[in-house]
Amino acid sequence: MEDAFIIQGGNTLKGEIVLSGAKNVALKTIIGALLFDSKVVLKNVPRIGDVIELLHLIKKLGARAEFIDKNTLEIDGRKLESNKVDLLHGSKIRVSFMLFAPLLHKFKECYIPNPGGCRIGERPITRITKGMRSFGIKVAYDTKNGY
Repeated sequence: MEDAFIIQGGNTLKGEIVLSGAKNVALKTIIGALLFDSKVVLKNVPRIGDVIELLHLIKKLGARAEFIDKNTLEIDGRKLESNKVDLLHGSKIRVSFMLFAPLLHKFKECYIPNPGGCRIGERPITRITKGMRSFGIKVAYDTKNGY
């Protein structure tokens, strides 16, 4: 078992282990960092596929994001230059849908692909789109282009 600790015996345990940050918190925090008008430094960000894919997405939108240490990430969203999330990469991770917040904030209009990610069962986004509509945001989905 590579991802487990097996403890045997009745001895007192001593020592430290470092746990990586939680994926779902990290992903949403990265997106939230794009709302600031300054650089944001996030610590304990796990270097996993979804994080790397999200960083790729926000870089394609014009933001700067790079690991400056093992698990320390610096994000600068001041140079966002596009309000359209790449369809191919955006459909790879579910959290790409949440990019609507910084993009609407900056551009007042944005294009987000249907959320992707693993297919572990129904996880509708209707509560989010309903909330957006309650704030007066117009939400529409075009089945022809996936946005």
